[in-house]
Amino acid sequence: MHVQLNDEERIRILNCNDVFKIMHTVLERENKIERHKSHLWVISLEENNRVLNIELIAMGQKVLDDLKPADIYSISLQKLARKIIIVQNRADGHLLPDENDEDQTDRLIQVGELIRVPIFDHLIINDKSHFSFSANGLMEKLVRNSKYRLPFEEMEKLEQEILESGHTAGLEEGIAQGLKDGQKMKAIAIVKAMLKNGMAVPVIASITGLTETEVKSLKTQ
Repeated sequence: MHVQLNDEERIRILNCNDVFKIMHTVLERENKIERHKSHLWVISLEENNRVLNIELIAMGQKVLDDLKPADIYSISLQKLARKIIIVQNRADGHLLPDENDEDQTDRLIQVGELIRVPIFDHLIINDKSHFSFSANGLMEKLVRNSKYRLPFEEMEKLEQEILESGHTAGLEEGIAQGLKDGQKMKAIAIVKAMLKNGMAVPVIASITGLTETEVKSLKTQ
């Protein structure tokens, strides 16, 4: 669901307090949304951190559990966002991140690095306060983590392969176009380039949002 923003809400984000102020206003205005459920929002930013748009990506109990990277990045890539902010509004009001929150954010940080749309921050909010991954040092910690990090040489080979393939003018455009309806061939070309460079099937599935079965099927084509 797209959130309509007025000019005052399309501000330049300087810190987590700016994000909380916007989202608190949005939550008050959108009180018709099922408030007994948790929500996950993605804020797209321009290069100067000005808000492009806000999208409600998911509602449920544990909103990060079943999401794929494509769910998080799809709209932002179409909007040509340069950065994103993830915002969770938890129904139970609990602010502190758990192990799964950190793990999923870690994975998305590495995907953002690959497609050059970094995560500026991840906030967990309730009606009265918020927890910022960035302000509390968690973003820095996860950026340094190597669990989901692709080796630099592997990323460089992937980008070169895509540039030489003739399917796209660059990695960002290729993935963005691949996520759009009717552009599946470009997404397939990217996956094949990943396979050719020896990336593991689970890693490709994590990055692209495809199932491991779908990735394996492309390996035989």
